[in-house]
Amino acid sequence: MATGTAHEISTFKGQGRRLRADRLGMPGLLLSVLAASAPLMVVAGVMPTTFGVMGMIGQPLLFVILGVVLALFGFGYAEMSRHVHNAGAFYAYIARGLGGTAGTAASLVALVAYSALQIGVFGIFGYEVANLAARHFDATVAWWVPSLGAVVIVAVLGWLKIDLNAKVLGVLLLVECAMVIAFDIAGFARPGAEGVSLHAFDPGTLSGAGLGTALCFCIAAFVGFEQAPVYAEETSRPNVLVARVMFFAVGFVALFFVVSSWALTVAAGPSAIVGTAQKEGPNLLFLLTEARYGPVFTDVMHVFYVTGMFAAMLSFHNVVARYAFAMGREGLLPAALGRTSATSGAPAYGSLLQSAVALTVVVLFAATDGHPAGDPTAPVLHLFTWLGNIGALGIIVLMALSLIH
Repeated sequence: MATGTAHEISTFKGQGRRLRADRLGMPGLLLSVLAASAPLMVVAGVMPTTFGVMGMIGQPLLFVILGVVLALFGFGYAEMSRHVHNAGAFYAYIARGLGGTAGTAASLVALVAYSALQIGVFGIFGYEVANLAARHFDATVAWWVPSLGAVVIVAVLGWLKIDLNAKVLGVLLLVECAMVIAFDIAGFARPGAEGVSLHAFDPGTLSGAGLGTALCFCIAAFVGFEQAPVYAEETSRPNVLVARVMFFAVGFVALFFVVSSWALTVAAGPSAIVGTAQKEGPNLLFLLTEARYGPVFTDVMHVFYVTGMFAAMLSFHNVVARYAFAMGREGLLPAALGRTSATSGAPAYGSLLQSAVALTVVVLFAATDGHPAGDPTAPVLHLFTWLGNIGALGIIVLMALSLIH
């Protein structure tokens, strides 16, 4: 049953109405949050797009600026997390500040935004796995086959204990971070023709019509740190750990992406980075890596590029399941969604809902825009890009609303 007044966010008690406490310590919470930022996917996918499509050399400076801005946002967000422990984090905070109607609208935006982010990644995941199969095994695999396989695996993991999920996410995250760090070291050790240049930090490099779009892309790269309060009910010391993890995540992501985007400009050369990114696209990182480490290391990096996507899908899935759970017990969705699994304590029915939605979208897209006779890059250019932009926009709106009181 719920406690609190009608104007407050309820804290539910009773079997099946609360997520199981003490499942996550600081390492597990931090790894679950950072996995959503998909470091290797950002470095290999988002950064070349920002360099090439927007012609923005000063991407490292953008990450510095956004790191500072999001850290400032984190102060208010962290303070709210100390007073409200609810799996529907944005919903709970916005309802406190703007009332129940605004909170209900926010919960729907959050559900759609995180679901869009997760389902979009299924598109690029299937595309990359199909390419790997063709390159290394000379096998023709439709992109939707690995995508549907990933839907099933994520669905199974989403039904299990969150601490098990955290271990899976942690292993994948640490390996992909190590791969990017290895490239960063090689990029600075063997720079391009212009040497280790600081030109990417020149404010003049941020001019141009593509600045607004570049900002959106770079903000999307930070998505994940704001998820920490979603797991508050499942942490051992939510008053302390949630805020601590958020600040650590923002700092780590900002530093990681500043250094990695700078390393790309150094390895390619500031004057050549835009042209090379336009020509190579998502292959930019792998091209520069192969020139320094050879094809074997690059192939291994490509594999972990794919597993990093899987980690991001699982992380977003867990968040959507918890939002659905919170909305179910608040009466905003069918009450069955507000129940946890008796064995794992996970929001199993919210997880099942998200799996069903993801399965439906992937199947429908495969039958329409992703048809084999059409554009082979449709899963990336359409499913991933469209849903990714929708999701990122939704998160930005929620972040802004959550600070209004």
